[in-house]
Amino acid sequence: GPPTLRSRAAAAKTTHRSSRLDHASASERPPLVARSRAQHKRSTAAAIMPSKAAAKQQYATMAAAKRDIKALFEAASRGDTKTVEGTKDLDKYKDGRGRSCLHFAAASGSAECAKRILELAPQLSSQADEDGATPLHLAASRCRTAV
Repeated sequence: GPPTLRSRAAAAKTTHRSSRLDHASASERPPLVARSRAQHKRSTAAAIMPSKAAAKQQYATMAAAKRDIKALFEAASRGDTKTVEGTKDLDKYKDGRGRSCLHFAAASGSAECAKRILELAPQLSSQADEDGATPLHLAASRCRTAV
């Protein structure tokens, strides 16, 4: 049936009690409510921010990967085929502008290194950087006819 005056008063009382718990200070809250709120805050913070140790590990991993990429690109620019051959998954390495080791070998005119990169990862020949330049474009723009 329709709500009575008594049921409305009871509903208002429970709503008022729960809102009092929401706005009550930590010392006024029942222990279970205070504990569950504290656990929620900790779990939310843990999900958002990694621990200091995890953050340091992530930074170290990223720094090492950046060094490896830089070393690979410098080797390709110098024509160091041994370093290039020792690297797995050449197509996975890109710089901040989307260039691969083949871009660097072609731009520097390292024909033997570029040839070896193409043997190891032929898909790199058609991959363009963020400016739309393929390795062949870079070689041509720098008059690297050997490449």
